[in-house]
Amino acid sequence: MRNLTIVTLIALMATLVVLAATVVAQTDPPSSGDWIIEDNTFWGSDLTLAANITVNNSGALKLDNMTLTMDSSIDGLLTIFVEAGSSLELANVNIKASDADAHYWFEARGQLVIVDSDVRDVAANGFKWDAWDDIAGGVQIYNSSSRLIDSKFHHSQRINVFVSGASPEIVGCEFSNAEYMNTYNVYQYSYYFGYQYIYAWYVDATGLFLENADPNITDCVFSNNGQRSTANQFYSTSYIYNGVMTFGRGILAYDSSPNITSSEFLTNGDQPADRLVEGVQQIFYEQFFYDSVPEGGLVCLGSTSHPRIWDSLFQTNDLFGIYGLEGGYPELVDRCEISGNRYIRGNTIYSPSGGIYISTGGGTMTVANTTASGNLVLANIWVQETSLRLINYTNTNNVVTNAYNIYVGDGTHRIESSFLDGRPSLGMNLYVSYGRNQPPRVRILESELVGASYGIYVTNYNGAHIYIANSTIRNADQATFYLTNTQVDCVNCTLPNMRIESYSYSGGSTVRIMYFVDLEVTWQNLIPIPGAFVQVFNKTEAFVYGGIADENGTIGTLILTSKTIYVSRGSQTEVSNTPLYIKAYNAGLESSRKGKEFVFITNLDVHIIIKDDVAPTIYVFTPLPGHAQKMTTLEVRGMCTDVGAGINRTEVSLDRVEWIVAGGPEQTWAATLELTEGVHTIYFRAWDEAGNDKEEWVENVEIDLTPPDLQVLDPVKATWFTNEENYTIRGRVFGQVSLIINRQDVVVLPDGTWETTQDIYSGSNEFLIAATDHVGNTLEIIKTIVRDSTVPKLILTSPEEDIWTNISQVEVKGITELGAIIRVNGEPIPTFDGRFASTIYLSEGLNKVIVEAVDKANNVQRVVRNVHLDSIPPLLRVESPQGDILTNERYLAIRGTIDDPTIEVVIINGLLVDVVDQAFSKDFRLDEGVNLISIEAWDNARNFVSRRYIITLDTTPPQLELEEPDLYLETRDTTVRIRGRVEADVDLEIWGEPQHANFDIIYLVRLENTFRYDDYPLVLGLNTIHILARDDVGNVEEIVLQVEHDLEPPVMTLRPTTDRTPNEIVEVSGILTDGSEVRISGIPVVLGLNGEFTEAVHLQKGKNQIKVIAFDVAGNSATQVVNVTRYTEEPEPVGIMDAGMGLSIALMIGMLVIGLAVAYPGIRNRSRRSDDDEIIETEGPLHSTPAWGSGHGIPPIPPEPIEPEAPAPDPWPQHEPEPTRRPLPPPPPDWQGGQGQDQGPPPEQAPEQAPEQAPEQAPEQAPEQGVPPKPPWR
Repeated sequence: MRNLTIVTLIALMATLVVLAATVVAQTDPPSSGDWIIEDNTFWGSDLTLAANITVNNSGALKLDNMTLTMDSSIDGLLTIFVEAGSSLELANVNIKASDADAHYWFEARGQLVIVDSDVRDVAANGFKWDAWDDIAGGVQIYNSSSRLIDSKFHHSQRINVFVSGASPEIVGCEFSNAEYMNTYNVYQYSYYFGYQYIYAWYVDATGLFLENADPNITDCVFSNNGQRSTANQFYSTSYIYNGVMTFGRGILAYDSSPNITSSEFLTNGDQPADRLVEGVQQIFYEQFFYDSVPEGGLVCLGSTSHPRIWDSLFQTNDLFGIYGLEGGYPELVDRCEISGNRYIRGNTIYSPSGGIYISTGGGTMTVANTTASGNLVLANIWVQETSLRLINYTNTNNVVTNAYNIYVGDGTHRIESSFLDGRPSLGMNLYVSYGRNQPPRVRILESELVGASYGIYVTNYNGAHIYIANSTIRNADQATFYLTNTQVDCVNCTLPNMRIESYSYSGGSTVRIMYFVDLEVTWQNLIPIPGAFVQVFNKTEAFVYGGIADENGTIGTLILTSKTIYVSRGSQTEVSNTPLYIKAYNAGLESSRKGKEFVFITNLDVHIIIKDDVAPTIYVFTPLPGHAQKMTTLEVRGMCTDVGAGINRTEVSLDRVEWIVAGGPEQTWAATLELTEGVHTIYFRAWDEAGNDKEEWVENVEIDLTPPDLQVLDPVKATWFTNEENYTIRGRVFGQVSLIINRQDVVVLPDGTWETTQDIYSGSNEFLIAATDHVGNTLEIIKTIVRDSTVPKLILTSPEEDIWTNISQVEVKGITELGAIIRVNGEPIPTFDGRFASTIYLSEGLNKVIVEAVDKANNVQRVVRNVHLDSIPPLLRVESPQGDILTNERYLAIRGTIDDPTIEVVIINGLLVDVVDQAFSKDFRLDEGVNLISIEAWDNARNFVSRRYIITLDTTPPQLELEEPDLYLETRDTTVRIRGRVEADVDLEIWGEPQHANFDIIYLVRLENTFRYDDYPLVLGLNTIHILARDDVGNVEEIVLQVEHDLEPPVMTLRPTTDRTPNEIVEVSGILTDGSEVRISGIPVVLGLNGEFTEAVHLQKGKNQIKVIAFDVAGNSATQVVNVTRYTEEPEPVGIMDAGMGLSIALMIGMLVIGLAVAYPGIRNRSRRSDDDEIIETEGPLHSTPAWGSGHGIPPIPPEPIEPEAPAPDPWPQHEPEPTRRPLPPPPPDWQGGQGQDQGPPPEQAPEQAPEQAPEQAPEQAPEQGVPPKPPWR
């Protein structure tokens, strides 16, 4: 608890320091005067100010979770001003005026961040409605790092939020109920109101005013800007008629191009109904004097105002959903809904008005994926001097009779994939108006126009061009088209019950009904004809179209006119092109003389065929008939010609088995054939483009690959040896063969025989004999005649001279000249490229090997070698070791003899050991475990003798473990149990010093790797017991333990104590000699260093028997009983220190007050502690505990009463630290006295059993020395 209190105080001091630093670093609101912030200031409490708030350029103000009330009775007196370079942050803040008519100014030149806040009652200036560069008001933002997040701006004067020259982030905000403010008055004659004078008020209101600002606006709502009730205040009793011109808008984008996403524009520009007030007729209109006053959900004003809008709703706004003027228009309107926007009086619709209304512009406005429904305006979309592109536009639920669906003027307009619904009673589905700059151009693609009085209505005197493709115009009540100087092209359109009307006083208009025509020109085999010329004529044979087919033989897709309707001054003339006549030309051929006839009232897919019946001509250049060659590869070449369609391809085949392409459209062709030996016919085939074919062939093409038959009769062999100076070569041939020997012609006799005599020079003479047949096949034979008189060379590489071997055969090998014969000891052996090798057998002792080389001229070369055969190995005798042995000696002597005097060394485990006088000796160091000893010897003949021995070195003593008893033990028993583990294959010995007469080794029991001696007899006093394990090689492991056999009880001396007392506590003390523990009434007490002990014992009323028992380590015990009587006679109260009861009570009360004051913080902190600090509740009396050091060991335990009473509960919490105590010897196994096995003496020494303790009440250990015991209360 003390540590917790200290931590709490430190935290409190740190908080105070932080708060103090904060106070120093900020400027709190003053009690009077302006609040000027020049530092970092935070305020989080509700605040009412009758002064200005200024954040200087070095300051930052944050208001959090509060309400700020600007308290002024004068409109526009107070200001919130944020200088450039400073910042103001509002988080969950409400800002308002104390009086809703006493507006305050709010201008932020620095950073302004408003999150989850509500701002209202902000002032605005009163510049005229068209002084766009001077208007300002509401929350004014001039810094692009500003942010408006999830906040509301409403009920401000004229403007809720004003942004100039900045692009702040605006997300999730509401801009609503901006109040109308008068900006201009005029008294003027009005044509709009009964052609009389009227006093007019110009009032306007804007939710968000953007001036040269391009913010991103997301998930915002702009509603009811131009609060209806605030327009009622504008009238003057000086005039009977007061006209109030109301202009309310959600956003006014003046030369601004914001990005608007997922926002709603609802009921902006609302106005009250006309009324009579104070004798004045108050009339509410949007226009009295031809003024173009911007109003609606979104107003785009200025030539650089081109917002982009996605996923937004424009609903029930007055006059316009979106309005563009003075060059302003939205660049993109995508996935939006425009519905319920209105400008209607007494069921009469007024102009201008529209769901989207663009009066001027110059660029292109794209409206995509957008719907319009239920708009009470002149047109769903009205565009003048701006190009319109409609993509996937639909409209439904038209509610104004004779209004327009789409109204366009100057520009190029596109309507794509849209559905224009004129039902039930629109005047015109598409209205094309006057073009100031150039005639409008309209393209309608993949769209449908349904219903309305007119599908398309054109009134432009300068004319218009309308292109309609793949579209439908149907169910027009009056006419499909109403045209003025207009060209209409309808391509593949559906125009059921088409009717056309025109302006009676205008020039003529033309409607062309057109369809798609696809042309394909082929030969009769459907092969396309590239470059074919196609002509199209109408039924009067007037030329309609001419063109050339592409590489696929196609022309298309063409758009040709089926019929033309000329409309002029109420009359119509129709000219039809159906049927069409189409023909084609190519290579001097034509499809037909007149052309094929086609009825042309829909799209056409035309196929024209040109017929060619003339086959091509084939010319073969090579091979010619009877051609012969000795190669299998045959080149064929030629050309083809065709009159008409032209060559398509040429093919070549060998024996009509497989055809290969030799050429394409070109006339010449070539190919390579792979032929087999024999006589063949080669076939040629050609096709033209029209499918005509022609075949030719060439016969008797011979392939001869067989060389002539040539025989050389002498010399017979390829290489011949002679000692003559000339030699006659003879032979014969078959067939027409020419013969050449070494470039000299040889005459062949009619019977085919021939011969020639050639000079022979010393050495090798080569003769090339070549026979050639009629196709050039040649057979060549080479004969070599060698003139030789030199003996051959012989190099013998094995055996060497005078070698010794123990192998009964030896390899004879060497090198001689090519062609020589080798004989070994007179026997020939084979040679390979002048090399020879053979094996001969030897006899024991000396052997002579004779090798001879004989060339073809019988020249002889001889070599003789001596070889000794010795196959008897030497005799090796090993004197030490005598065989495989097991030893614990680290070094091993190896000794022995050898019978061969020529052997100089033996090898022992890879080491050379000298042999002296045919004897050897070497000492080797052994490694623990298995050692392999290898002894080897070789004689000169490589006869080998060896001996191998396995020597096992074991120096590790056997494993011996003692499990029972401990190495030192004190006991009062006459025997002790000895138990342990030992290796199974070792000897085990046990003996004692001194040795008891009853000891017998036969009681030592061994089972596998365990041993035990259950009742080892002890002599009185100290017993030294030896346990020794010895393995087969003499390694020894020994354990020595000491057991003290002690039967003497400890000596305990108690100090005298009174036998009668009125006190509740009595001290029992004494000294223990040769003992280890003292228990008083079964409870262990703490012993001092010299064995002294003192314990405070609680007394019951009456007689008390206190039992004191002492134990030694061997389990011997001594018991003494102290009898004390506590009498119940109470002494007279004398107060504290005999001061008297009155003074004692006063003193106790004072101490109680002081104690409570000191303990209260700790008690309070304790009440906040975690649940793991449990509260201990006790039953029964609480026992006082003396301070540590007075000799008392543990909290007092009631003594054993003469009359049994319920034991007192344990005053100690179980989670407190356990006190230490000296270890106790375990009691005998059959002793069950006391509460636990560590309480009470053995049964034979306890005079009587101690009373049973209350369960789980006695502490396990006494408190540690030096630590005072804890009081028994929490």
